[in-house]
Amino acid sequence: MSHRNRNRKHAFTLVELLVVIGIIALLISVLLPALGKARQAAATAQCLSNVRQLVTATIMFANEHKGNMPTVTSDQQTNPSNAIRYQDPQHTKWAYRSDNNSLMDNYSSLLPYMGVRGDVTFQTAPEDKSKVFRCPSDRWLDIGAAGQNGYRIFNNVTALPGGPYFPISYGINVDIAAVSTADGFSRFGLNDNIGVIGGRPVYSGTASNGYSAGAGMNAKLFRVQKPAEVLLYADCGTRPQVTATNPLDYNDSLYYSTNYQEFANPAVPDADMGRLSGIMKTQWLAARVPWERHGGKQKGAPGSQTTALPDGTYATVRDGKISVGFCDGHAEAILQSDARRVRVSPYERLK
Repeated sequence: MSHRNRNRKHAFTLVELLVVIGIIALLISVLLPALGKARQAAATAQCLSNVRQLVTATIMFANEHKGNMPTVTSDQQTNPSNAIRYQDPQHTKWAYRSDNNSLMDNYSSLLPYMGVRGDVTFQTAPEDKSKVFRCPSDRWLDIGAAGQNGYRIFNNVTALPGGPYFPISYGINVDIAAVSTADGFSRFGLNDNIGVIGGRPVYSGTASNGYSAGAGMNAKLFRVQKPAEVLLYADCGTRPQVTATNPLDYNDSLYYSTNYQEFANPAVPDADMGRLSGIMKTQWLAARVPWERHGGKQKGAPGSQTTALPDGTYATVRDGKISVGFCDGHAEAILQSDARRVRVSPYERLK
């Protein structure tokens, strides 16, 4: 047999080549979902690590500041009823910026407890340090130039060019972090009251369902009741924006609160009041919870974030979950179906 005939005998036929290509395509189709799930699991694990670090740093901050955690209340120096000036005239409770002597935002306040040295904010910190504030599964962090990616932070931050958004993925529990003026009213901005379910004194009377709202925890972290059940930081923020009246209630802002939840219509059931499940049944609070971030499946139109249902709830995603860091220091991935066991109000007694 000639050398040329031996080569021809071992060559691939077209049918054999097509079979090999088919087998490779089949293997890829089998492996891709598994690789996608592995990538998603890794991102969820990193996200959980992030919120755990935020909570741990907050506890460390409070230990060094007489039990006070970083606050989200506005520090606008021109207002005579400024809650920050009232609560901390000697600048001992919280961290302040060296460039303007104003209150440092709650994220930047945590950086020294995560290994960052020097007078920096989350906007100026090195990338390897500031990435703790960003969920790897958050698709809104990479959509454009500075000021267009991320979510709103209303108080104590330096505005970004092109604003109003900041590349951060996690929201803080305002019911704990907001502080009060001399009259006992918890503030978010300068003139708006925060009505926390279970808070005292009562601000606006008792609703027909027997619940009322009052002052928050005044940034006293260690006064939180049953801290292992109470959300401190969690995945937060959705876009595009859904119209809201109060900036605290914007869906594209990084805040959790039970703000006047007693007036939800229809009324929030007793079993959900003051809890994450109750947030999902309160019209002005529900849209901010990003259940789609870690594997949830969209139910609304492509690109939409929220769909109002006749019963007053929002349900655009099913089978979703978010990362939650709790006040005792632990973190969990919480499924939508398990939202009832997460408390947002820091008070155990709600009526």
